[in-house]
Amino acid sequence: MPDKDQFDCVHGWIASIIDVTERRQAEVALHESERRLAAIVEFSDDAIVSKDLDGIITSWNKGAERVFGYTAEEAIGQPITIVIPRDRRDEEREILTRIRRGEHIDHFETVRQRKLGNSIPVSLTISPIARVVHNDREPQLAATVNALFDSKYGWSDGLIVELTPA
Repeated sequence: MPDKDQFDCVHGWIASIIDVTERRQAEVALHESERRLAAIVEFSDDAIVSKDLDGIITSWNKGAERVFGYTAEEAIGQPITIVIPRDRRDEEREILTRIRRGEHIDHFETVRQRKLGNSIPVSLTISPIARVVHNDREPQLAATVNALFDSKYGWSDGLIVELTPA
């Protein structure tokens, strides 16, 4: 801010200097943490999928490609019902209703469907995620899906799917 006299002539400047080193270090640490988390999600063998509260898929990692058979390009923008058998579609409506109420769904055993149509038995754990403040998105949800072993389907335990709508 300039220091001026009665004739509006500048005689000097008044300035303040703030050391932002700690803030910058915190920003860098946060960015690195976010990058690590993104890498964990993307390169995980677990299927990690995000969806909004309308059930539209917003992200799809390589694990989801392996588990469900759809590429990210095929899945993103599609309704999550592409992996839900027709006779189980009411489950999705009930899940979204419960999540909107803030409920946590723990170990819900059901069946999901791969791209080729074969079914896989799964156990869902679904939790609401708080509103994302910086861009004021609607509340989101996260679901962990463990594929259950069944010799009929040929799947082994340990396949995890996390649904996190954006």
